[in-house]
This record gives sequence, structure tokens and C-alpha cells, in this order.
Amino acid sequence: MPCNVETVNAEFRVRIRPVGGSVPTYRTVGLARVAGYPPALYERDESLMYIVAIGWLYVALMMAITETNVVAGVATFLFYGLAPVSIVMYIMGTPGRRRRRKAQEAQEARNAAGCQASRPQGDRDAGV
Repeated sequence: MPCNVETVNAEFRVRIRPVGGSVPTYRTVGLARVAGYPPALYERDESLMYIVAIGWLYVALMMAITETNVVAGVATFLFYGLAPVSIVMYIMGTPGRRRRRKAQEAQEARNAAGCQASRPQGDRDAGV
């Protein structure tokens, strides 16, 4: 039984053999983010966060259904399911929101620079 990451990844690559390249592993995905590779390599990894959240909510819903009364079921779903998932999703989504905000600010800066460059010289001096 393999017990280290390299052995498991090597066995996975041998069994699957994807078309056109190697299998992205958790270690290579982390290195891709640090090295600045295109996001296509690790974008799929972020969608796993939603699968985990859906599974968590499903389990919390099943726990809530087994409660003896409705109030306990609603409290179970809210406090074991909805509240923790929303907090975790908010925290885990922070880097993505930060990335989108920076990209939007960079786009606005490019647009502003483009507008300044396209204005006639007389308009720039007048401050219009």
C-alpha cells in the first residue's frame, strides 16, 4: 500500500493515462498557482469547493429530517448546515473576490488611460 504522495500520484498516472499530458495532482496544482501558470490548470480545483458544500448541506438536511420535531429540525439544519457552510464559503471565496476586484480595477485603469490618450490635446489642457 503506497503511503506517500509521489507513489500515489505515480500510480494514478499509470492507471489513467490522460490524453495530451499528465494528470494535475494536488501538489502540481499548488505549484502551478505559485509559479503563475495559466488558471486553466487549477480552475477545476475551485469547483470542488461547491461539491463539498452541497454534500455538507445534504448531510445536514438528512440530520434535520431525522429530528423528532420541526423546530429541532430547522435548528439542526441552520446551525449544523447553513451557517457553517456560508461562513466557510465566504472565507474560501475571499481570494477569488480579491482577484476579480483587482482585475476590474486594472481594467478600469486601462480604460481611463485609453480615454486620456484618445482625448485631443486642447481638451486635456482645459481640464474638461
